[in-house]
Amino acid sequence: MEEGWIHYTPLPGSDGPDSFTYVVRDAQGGLSTRTVQVGMVPEDAPVQYPTSVEVRSDGAVEVWFSGFPGRVYRIESSDTLEGPPSWLERTAIPAGEDGSFLFVDPAPLPEKRFYRAGFP
Repeated sequence: MEEGWIHYTPLPGSDGPDSFTYVVRDAQGGLSTRTVQVGMVPEDAPVQYPTSVEVRSDGAVEVWFSGFPGRVYRIESSDTLEGPPSWLERTAIPAGEDGSFLFVDPAPLPEKRFYRAGFP
C-alpha cells in the first residue's frame, strides 16, 4: 500500500486470472476481509476496428466502435499503415450500455487516417 493506494504487480509471464485478499480494521476493532479478483490483459491484446466511419458536413469524422459495456477503450489513429507502427493514442472512451462508443476526430484531417481501439 502506498499513499492509500494498493498497487498490484503480476508475476512475470502471468497471463491468467489472479486474486489477492485484504483485511481492514475499523476504529472499534471490527474486521472485514475481502478478495479482489484481477484479470490481466496481455500487451498484445486484440484491438477493435471501427464498425462505422462517417464524414460530417463540417469535415470531422465520426468513428463508431463496438466493445464490452462499461469497458474503457484507448482510441488510436495512424496516418499510414506502411513502415514501422505509427499509432498515436488520441483519447480513452467508455463503451455505453450496448457496448458501442463514438470517437469524433475534428477537422481538418489528412487525406487518409486509420483508427483502432484497444483495451486497456
